[in-house]
Amino acid sequence: MRTRLVVTFVVVALISAVTATALAYRDARTAVLQRTQNTSVNDLRKRVGAVAADFDLPPDHRSLSRFAAKVSDGIGARPVVARYQDLVATSDALADTDGRISTELRAAVATGKGTRFQRVMWRGEPYLTVGMPVAYADGDHRASGLEVYAITDLRAERDDTAALLDSVRAGTAPVVLLAAVLALLAAGTVLRPVRKLSRATRELATGDLGSRVAVSGHDELADLARTFNETADALQASDAELREQEAKARRFVADVSHELRTPLAAMTMVATVLEEDADQLPPDAARAARTVGAETARLSRLVEELMEISRFDAKAVRLNAAETDLADTVRASLALRGWTDLVRTQLPDGVRAVV
Repeated sequence: MRTRLVVTFVVVALISAVTATALAYRDARTAVLQRTQNTSVNDLRKRVGAVAADFDLPPDHRSLSRFAAKVSDGIGARPVVARYQDLVATSDALADTDGRISTELRAAVATGKGTRFQRVMWRGEPYLTVGMPVAYADGDHRASGLEVYAITDLRAERDDTAALLDSVRAGTAPVVLLAAVLALLAAGTVLRPVRKLSRATRELATGDLGSRVAVSGHDELADLARTFNETADALQASDAELREQEAKARRFVADVSHELRTPLAAMTMVATVLEEDADQLPPDAARAARTVGAETARLSRLVEELMEISRFDAKAVRLNAAETDLADTVRASLALRGWTDLVRTQLPDGVRAVV
C-alpha cells in the first residue's frame, strides 16, 4: 500500500508539473509574441506615417528604394519591402524577402482595410511579417496603391520562450522529488495506525483478548480503532461470561456426581442382595430385581464417568492414550446405548489406534 500511495503522489505531481509547464509555456509564448507583434505593428504605422508625408506618387524604383530604406532605419533596420503597382523595392537588396511575404498576406493588404500581419516559417526560422497599405491623407483616406511590408525576426523570442520552458522543466524534478517525500510521510502517517490495528487483530486471533489499539484523532482510522476496541471489549466480556458459565457447569456436574455416589452405593448394595436372592423370588420379582441391579450398575458407571469428566475439565488428571481396537470400542458403545439392533455396521477386526 505504501508503494501505491507513493506512486499515486508522484504521478499526480508529475501530471501537475507537466500541465503547469505546458500552460506556462503557452502563456509565455503568447505574451512574448503578442508584445512583439504589437510593437512591430505600431512602429511600422508610425514610421510609415512620418516618411509617407514627404513621399511623392507615383514613385520610380529609386525613390521607392529610398522610401523603404527610410522606413527600415526608423524601425531598427528590419527588412522593409515597398510595393507600388508593379514596382518592388527593398531596404536591403541582399535580403531574400519573397519567401517571407506570402500571397495570402499580400491579398489581405491589397484590400486596403488596414494593417495585416502573419507569422511564417522560412528556412526553419520564425518570422513576423507586417503589411499595411498607405492611404492619402484626405478626408476619404483613399488607397494610394503603395504597400509597405516589414519583416521581424522572431528567433530571439523563440529562444526566450525555449529558455523559460527549460527552466520550468528543470523545476519538475525537484517537484516530483518533493512529492515523493511528502508521499512517504503521508504513507507513514496513514499506514502506522493500520499496522497497529493489524498487529492487534493478529494478537486477538491468537487468543489475547486484552489486545487494544490506541485511539488518536477523529478521522476514519480513529473511528476504525474505536470500533475494534469496542468489538474486542464485547468479545472479552462474552468470553469471560462463557468461561464463568462453563466453570459453573463443571462444578454442578462434580457436585451432582459426588452427591449421587452415597445413595448409589446404598442402592448398589440393595440391588446386589436382591440379585443374589433372585432365584428364590417369583419369576416377575426375580426379573425386576435383576433389572434393578443392571440399571443401578449402569447408573453407577454414568456417575463415575461424570466425575472423571469433571476431573479432566478441572485438569486434575491427565488422559493417558492407549492402543485400542476400534471395532471393539464401537461395538461396546452401541451395546451400552442399546443401539445394536438399530445400527448396521461393517467393522473389520484388527483396526487399532491410539486413543
